[in-house]
Amino acid sequence: MEQNNNNSNGTSQDGNNTSHSATGLIIPSASNQDPWANLLANILGKQQETQQRQMEILERITKSDANRNGLGEFQKLKPPTFLGTANPLEAEDWIVAMEKAFEAMGCTDKEKIIYATYMLQSSAFEWWDAHKKSYSERISITWELFKEAFYKKYFPESVKRMKEKEFLELKQGNKSVAEYEIEFSRLARFAPEFVQTDGSKARRFESGLRQPLKRRVEAFELTIFREVVSKAQL
Repeated sequence: MEQNNNNSNGTSQDGNNTSHSATGLIIPSASNQDPWANLLANILGKQQETQQRQMEILERITKSDANRNGLGEFQKLKPPTFLGTANPLEAEDWIVAMEKAFEAMGCTDKEKIIYATYMLQSSAFEWWDAHKKSYSERISITWELFKEAFYKKYFPESVKRMKEKEFLELKQGNKSVAEYEIEFSRLARFAPEFVQTDGSKARRFESGLRQPLKRRVEAFELTIFREVVSKAQL
């Protein structure tokens, strides 16, 4: 009976103050609520941190899936891989093929870097993997920045000047109009400042035609490159 009286007064045998709920669970008295509150706050804090990490992981996975899906669509265009080369023209051809695929896909600048570097293999990939570490983390690597580094590695300025000179001296000579147009378009890539507009490109093409074809085409005063080529072929 004495033990029951002690319990009914809220004092346990070990001297701690407790109270009983209607369900018989022991609830800490006011003097013991602070430690429990701190423990509960810590538990809730850890739960929130865990949820935040899970959300970040899911976001990364979602982005990774999006990149993977985009890369799959890009690969359907069958873009060429690049292993590295000592031939500057092969390097230029690869850049042209990449940009053609980028245009077809409507790629963002970030996607261009992702897809292009994915197509690098062998020594070319090893070069880029080492070179990109030279950029500060604050620098966002753009496609133009990539091309600048790429050309320095695989397309020396001396070769570019040589090809530019070839373009400026190009004449139709004994070639057919179709053959001349192919050579003209190939070399025009190395002298973009001379063909900045469609009109300037048309004038440059006309100037290389052999006589009397040149006089006959010039008489039409055409300003669109494709129209000049078509008229010369006719």
